[in-house]
Amino acid sequence: MKPELLKEIALIKHQISLLEDYVLPKDVSYSNIVFRDKDIPDKVNRALLDDINLAASKGNVVVTIGAIKSKHPKGKNNDPGTRHTFGNAVDIPIINGKAVRKEIKSEVERFTNQLENLGYTKNKEKEGNQQKAFLTFGFPGHDDHVHVSNKTETPSKSTDPQGTSPEGAESQNSLTQGSLKQPEPSFNLDAFSKGIQYLKDPQKIVTDIFS
Repeated sequence: MKPELLKEIALIKHQISLLEDYVLPKDVSYSNIVFRDKDIPDKVNRALLDDINLAASKGNVVVTIGAIKSKHPKGKNNDPGTRHTFGNAVDIPIINGKAVRKEIKSEVERFTNQLENLGYTKNKEKEGNQQKAFLTFGFPGHDDHVHVSNKTETPSKSTDPQGTSPEGAESQNSLTQGSLKQPEPSFNLDAFSKGIQYLKDPQKIVTDIFS
């Protein structure tokens, strides 16, 4: 297959992923979010990530996402009905490079206060079936991490996933992600249209290769 065609197909796949509501950590990049395991094969709600990034940016902190789905323990009697199961919740065990604990409560609250400003309910999730919620200090079992969930596919307000890093945030991300962070390519309508044609008519790929 022609190298140019391979590059085009890769770009089409990336552009399609930008339109998905649920994404893999390796396919996204945020200014104020670090993933403990960037290659974890768990898809997560993009709107949830957008809100977390916005709250972290406004709170002038960098948050590290740990468990999404596969690394999150199941509920009582192995009940899979947790929001983690569907990619609608994440756990944040580290903020500004420090393990979440009461000693850094002020830094944690800089983040959680912004979540409240975005309409997330504090320490109530199943009660009233809150669409957007977070669990933190004061909720049983959540003194060492912040649980954040969003059952909708809409961020609380329009956000730029790249965001603008507060002072010191970009350097912390750079230490974690190194040179792997790449700029997002611009959308190429012609390449996207060609990809749709390939999906409808696989034989066209062969024709283009040998034409």
